[in-house]
Amino acid sequence: MVLFEDYGSDNFSIRSDSAYHAAFVDSGICGEIDVDSMGLTAGNIAPVIPLPTLSSDETIVVDDTLTCSAVGLDADGDEVVLEYVWVTSNGEEVATGETLDIAGLLADGTLALGDSVACTVTATDGQAIDYAETDYALIGIAQ
Repeated sequence: MVLFEDYGSDNFSIRSDSAYHAAFVDSGICGEIDVDSMGLTAGNIAPVIPLPTLSSDETIVVDDTLTCSAVGLDADGDEVVLEYVWVTSNGEEVATGETLDIAGLLADGTLALGDSVACTVTATDGQAIDYAETDYALIGIAQ
C-alpha cells in the first residue's frame, strides 16, 4: 500500500510504502524535487548461537582436553563462521580454538589448579555477529 501525504502550503509531501520512503519538495518552478529519499530493502539477518556446551561440566582433571561445542544458525542461509575464545573467570583470554589443552596450559603457567575457564563463541556471517558464553568449568587437582 502506498501512502501519500501532502502538506499543502509548505509544498512538501511524503510518499511511503512498506519498502520505500521518500520526501519531496514542490519548488513551484520545476515541480517536485527529491530532497531526501531512502529505499529500504530486507537486509541481512544476524546469525544466532544457541548456548554452547562444554565436553564436561564437572571438575576437569589435569590431563584432560576440554571441548566447546556450538552451532551457528543463520535464518537467511549465509555461511556461519564460529570463533572460539577461552577465558578465565577474571576475564583473561588463555586460548582460542574449539579445544583447550589443560595439561599444556598448566605446564606453561597460563592456567593454575583451581582456575575456572569458559568458552566464548562468536558467530559471523560476514555481515553481522552474535556471541554466547558457556558456564565456567573448574580445573581440578585430580590426575
